[in-house]
Amino acid sequence: GIGTVNGLDGEMIALNGKFYQIPFDGNPVQISSSALTPYATVTFFEADQTFHVSGLTYSELTEFINQSLLSTDAIYAIKVSGNFDYAETRSVPSQTQPYPPLTEVISQQSIFNLTDVSATAAGFYFPSSMSGVDFAGYHLHFLTSDYLAGGHLLDCTIKDATVEIDSIHK
Repeated sequence: GIGTVNGLDGEMIALNGKFYQIPFDGNPVQISSSALTPYATVTFFEADQTFHVSGLTYSELTEFINQSLLSTDAIYAIKVSGNFDYAETRSVPSQTQPYPPLTEVISQQSIFNLTDVSATAAGFYFPSSMSGVDFAGYHLHFLTSDYLAGGHLLDCTIKDATVEIDSIHK
């Protein structure tokens, strides 16, 4: 799953039942069970489709996944695990009330350029018909296998990875 913690304090990724926060400084920490979230999209992941990919950019990856989807008017959980030549991620600073619009917050983001990392990108695809319920299109968060870096995935070049897709029906 993906989300954030209270105060929009960085990015959140959930993998294998554990939740991690990637704060503004980019150093992931495991989130305590008492942490609160204003936004999270989480599922019990069970892959319906699995593919191996290599040498793809982020835009090529999303195009590949689009061609693999049974319908582009459905919700899917996406997991990409493997080796990345490059990943560009971001995190945002903690906010206080009155909370500014997300567009203002993103203008203050930290950008992280990661090279030669083993990692997992996890998130969701929501169709345009669901805009307003959640972010339409692809929304993936990223965590390196050594838990030292991550964030909201902006771009990447995949060396070799496994792509898993879970169709969400409820």
